[in-house]
Amino acid sequence: MDELKKSEDGRIITVSSASHAQGGRPYLDDIELKEHYSYMKVYGTSKLYVIWAMRHLKKELEAKGIKNITVNCTHPGSAKTHLGESDQRPFLMKLLFAAWIPLMTSVEKGSESTIYAATSNEIKGQSNLYIGPKGLEKVKDKYYSEQNEKILWDYCMKVVGPYLEKQ
Repeated sequence: MDELKKSEDGRIITVSSASHAQGGRPYLDDIELKEHYSYMKVYGTSKLYVIWAMRHLKKELEAKGIKNITVNCTHPGSAKTHLGESDQRPFLMKLLFAAWIPLMTSVEKGSESTIYAATSNEIKGQSNLYIGPKGLEKVKDKYYSEQNEKILWDYCMKVVGPYLEKQ
């Protein structure tokens, strides 16, 4: 963070997924989904939470007077990576994944949205963007509220707090 603060154009970019819209209603009283686990719900809500956390991070930076760092999310589309190849997937997910492979793009193509977010002058100074293979895309905000975002942020800070204190 210290180096980003010194930068004229600091950028924080996280990778989410279009699957953020497929997790259904988030259980903010069970963020880790210990009581509501399903393979797709875990993946979809985790990607939704990445977007919400990055939105809140931008607010935290601005509250500290840090205005030179932008915070954005990208998604690669369906790229041929090793993500999702776990042997712990349900059989149906393995089958769907195998059928989907011919429709996937290369890792290089999938990385274009993140490279764009990191280097493009077109979006310099802009935050809360969601950038995918089609360019600027819209986040599915059906379950979004500032209150939900804050619940997630507070949970994340509780989880990572002990690690941040060790620095």
